[in-house]
Amino acid sequence: MKRLTLFILLVFFNTLIFSQEWSSTNSNDPKNVIGVFSNSGICQPLGAKGTTSTFTFHGKEAYSIGLKYQRPISERFSLETGISYSKYSIRIHFVDDGISDNLNDHLRTISIPVLLKRYSPKDFFFRFGSMIEFGLSRKGEYAITDAQTGFGISIGAGKEFVLNKFSFDIAPNIDIHSIIPFSSHIFQQKLFVLGLKFGISYSLN
Repeated sequence: MKRLTLFILLVFFNTLIFSQEWSSTNSNDPKNVIGVFSNSGICQPLGAKGTTSTFTFHGKEAYSIGLKYQRPISERFSLETGISYSKYSIRIHFVDDGISDNLNDHLRTISIPVLLKRYSPKDFFFRFGSMIEFGLSRKGEYAITDAQTGFGISIGAGKEFVLNKFSFDIAPNIDIHSIIPFSSHIFQQKLFVLGLKFGISYSLN
């Protein structure tokens, strides 16, 4: 898990460095595109539960699948939106009245992001924006982790590979969910997600 986290962070900061300067040699000017994507990584709830029991939250795997649409607004910038389904797994260790146990919790959400995407030389890009997220019904006996319904932020940087009207992109990204929750709990948790996003797009131009 630590090696995966280190790898994603290294790729993220490396692509940030390469995406600072614009060049006319860029072969992928912003286009109207539609596509699909997946995101795989790890998650971690931030914040503490306000209960008398002692809970320790250990984030596990996180994945998303979705559809996206991108529209150019200038030579360098595009707006990207879409819809995605996500699932997050969390292991919870608790101690209560001398009893210790481990539980598994699962969150499922539907997200609608609105991202600003900036292109740079050699088809590198940087994107940042917000997302509105809706928590789905919980499965299983335990639902301890706070629902993540609300507004969050997303930031990422990566590279596109263009083949005629098709393009493939890979981008490490960081999401922080429920920064502005719709219904706040005491000590509302915010889910931190570090992932690697893969996308396939088709140009409508």
